[in-house]
Amino acid sequence: MLAALLPLLAGCSSKQAPGTTGGKIRIVFWHTQTDENAKALMELVNKYNATNKLGVEVVAQWQGTYDDIYRKTVGALQGGKPPDIVVAYESMVSEYMRAGVVVPLDDYVNGPNGLSAADLADIEPEFLATNRFPEFGNKLLSFPFTKSVLVMYSNLDALKAAGFSGPPKTWDELWRAAKAVTKPGKGGAPGVRGFIISPNASTIDGWFYSNGGKLLTPDGRKVLFNQPPCLQVFQGIEDLVKSGAAYGVGERDYQGEFGSGRGVMYCGSSTQRNYFRDAVAGKFRWAISNIPQKDPKHPVTVLYGANLAILRSTPERQAAAWDFIKWLSQRDQTAFWAIRSSYMPIRKSVANMPAMKAAWSKDPQGKQAFDVIPSAIPEPNVRGWQEVRTYLQDALQAVLSGTATAKEALDQAAAKANQTLQAKR
Repeated sequence: MLAALLPLLAGCSSKQAPGTTGGKIRIVFWHTQTDENAKALMELVNKYNATNKLGVEVVAQWQGTYDDIYRKTVGALQGGKPPDIVVAYESMVSEYMRAGVVVPLDDYVNGPNGLSAADLADIEPEFLATNRFPEFGNKLLSFPFTKSVLVMYSNLDALKAAGFSGPPKTWDELWRAAKAVTKPGKGGAPGVRGFIISPNASTIDGWFYSNGGKLLTPDGRKVLFNQPPCLQVFQGIEDLVKSGAAYGVGERDYQGEFGSGRGVMYCGSSTQRNYFRDAVAGKFRWAISNIPQKDPKHPVTVLYGANLAILRSTPERQAAAWDFIKWLSQRDQTAFWAIRSSYMPIRKSVANMPAMKAAWSKDPQGKQAFDVIPSAIPEPNVRGWQEVRTYLQDALQAVLSGTATAKEALDQAAAKANQTLQAKR
């Protein structure tokens, strides 16, 4: 069966390669999924193993959080035993490329076992764009997998009671709405505040983009996030915090705050919507929308989520890894994954599938998130951005805690970021 891979390769040897057993070729796939998502992923892996005609066996292995999988992958690369496929954010892929170990996918996509023009047209363009790396010749170094989009969650009943017909569409509307819905508590009970914030670099990037800001200079060597469009967002948040209309919470605490009605609006990943639904439990009407914009006629947000990268091994194993990735990207598989995991489907045509329509009838916020995708753009994928993300999160935390002004926090983050980006060149 291993020989079936040979026509898909460019003149590689047919000798049994490391990672093959009994005529099969075994590839190791490192991922981060847990609980129900892990079960759904294993169903896909088992189906591929049972149905592929190339004699490929995928061995899926959980490696913890995204930070965990990044550290473990770096360690595995140093030790000479990396996985064949690894889930990775774009910033992680750029770091792995420092060692030249990421396999470019262009030849596979355009090769005998590649994707047709119709396939490529069916995939949302920005899902592919985020996996192209200008720093490395604009090569396709990874492929979309666990994709989501930055959206805003809104308590519609609370907004309506304050005189707003729906979620704020502009930043000015957000500032007004957050203050309008804020109410002090009585008798020691917590009150209601307009804007829940949990520091996340992707969310910050989306805010800056949506207010007309830029994150990097064209050459990727300096940051621009301490310039006026970005600073305005942090100053607006600073003002809300001082007025009591915005507050910071820890990771995952935002779902309970929103569900209890103590917080009215929150910006975060579309994948969180099932947790929000459980927290709300029918107590009020809520919706997903795009994040506030400077110009609602030209909305911008960011893509969340990770991708799949193939790490160098043998031609046979690399081709087998691509075959699995290609299979995952097909319409039936991406629809199954979207329905079971709450990630976004990567193909546009999935919206017309009866199974997807049925799922969205029970999960209307999923369709609302899907409709935001066309306005989503990639985050930076240059080397060093993994560290810059931490500087941005620290800056927002400083504003929330009152230990720095918006300008001080962003200037400090920019200084650290520029130093890091220069060191990576």
